[in-house]
Amino acid sequence: MAGTYWYHPHAHGDVERQLLAGLAGPVVVTGATDDLLEACDDRLLMITRTGADLRVAGVVRPVLTPTAGRTRLRLLNATAGDHLLVGVLRSGDWTPLHLVATDGGFVTEPVEVTEVLLAPGERAEVLVDTSTAGRLELTALPYSVYGPGGATSTALRLAALDVPLGLTPVPVPTRLGEVEALDETAAVRRRRIAFGGTGTDHFTLDGRTFDHHRVDLEARLGTLEVWEVVNEHTTDHPFHLHSYPFQVLHRDGVPEPLRAWRDTVNVPPGGTVTIAVPFRGEPGRTVYHCHIASHEDLGMMGVLDVVV
Repeated sequence: MAGTYWYHPHAHGDVERQLLAGLAGPVVVTGATDDLLEACDDRLLMITRTGADLRVAGVVRPVLTPTAGRTRLRLLNATAGDHLLVGVLRSGDWTPLHLVATDGGFVTEPVEVTEVLLAPGERAEVLVDTSTAGRLELTALPYSVYGPGGATSTALRLAALDVPLGLTPVPVPTRLGEVEALDETAAVRRRRIAFGGTGTDHFTLDGRTFDHHRVDLEARLGTLEVWEVVNEHTTDHPFHLHSYPFQVLHRDGVPEPLRAWRDTVNVPPGGTVTIAVPFRGEPGRTVYHCHIASHEDLGMMGVLDVVV
């Protein structure tokens, strides 16, 4: 499926160190829908952390010069553990963005937003108007992983777009394609998966830490399941499922307004995210885990076996 993806090592217990050392890279898969955006400048912005610095495409606070009147920003959070609430500012004011893709590719139609939360591992593609000369600042806005009232991160400029004079406006497409609607009533099983643990060095899934010899969940190829992912811990945890894209159905019981394919979804403390997982493609063993690398290294991961 066309979209923006990435790869990194998965040596259990050593993922965080290897990510911080730079062992990660992007993968872009193109398809027919990309033709609808061919008039846009296309920029892949992979965000990583090296020490105290956040880097965008390997550079601390790069300055980009758009070449078209609308720019497609492929945003990829490849940090080991930074939640990034991303917006674009012009002279301190919000610039409207149009969300066109998530982890698993295009959404049905562009959705106007002012900010996008990227948990570790998440991707989003947005369109920004670059037809008016001046500076746009891609900014990580203050965000708390401890829920409302918790300590927040500091706002930080990630990159700048210096828009030159003379770029012709490019319209936003009205429709991008179809995203299949999954029928929740067709699910053969409902499961509850809980993030847990104590303090800052004990992290569990369903009360257990990772054991690669143990199968935690078994599903059957060709079926649909609904999972309630619950966060019983005190900080955000991004839930990541390998191999089988899913759709978010509800967040804390509220229907998800955006139908989209994902492989990562953030679950805030005390929150519940309900997802629909169709098991398609190849059978075999894979994993699901928190995508904060240190939590994964400390055991917040399970084994899923999809059988025929």
